[in-house]
Amino acid sequence: MTIHPNSEQRKKLKRYHIPGHAHELTFSCYHRFHYLNDPNCCALFIDELSQAREHFLFRLWAYVLMPNHVHLFIYPTRAGALDTIKKTVWHVASARA
Repeated sequence: MTIHPNSEQRKKLKRYHIPGHAHELTFSCYHRFHYLNDPNCCALFIDELSQAREHFLFRLWAYVLMPNHVHLFIYPTRAGALDTIKKTVWHVASARA
């Protein structure tokens, strides 16, 4: 059985957000375009990530910028901050790009 990456099954992936644990986040670029091939877009994202880290007080353990997506490994230090971090980091960076 072949599963297309944009299939409904992908959206049914169960995620666990357990306070006090590190989290891996993945963000895809708009329509999976390769915006992060541009060094300026990478710099914008890293700048937003740094500002978000200071504002939301999370520890950034690792990140990987790929041409059309980003992987973050973070440890939120405040309860309930994970959803806000996810919404803010990528949306603000993509708006600036």
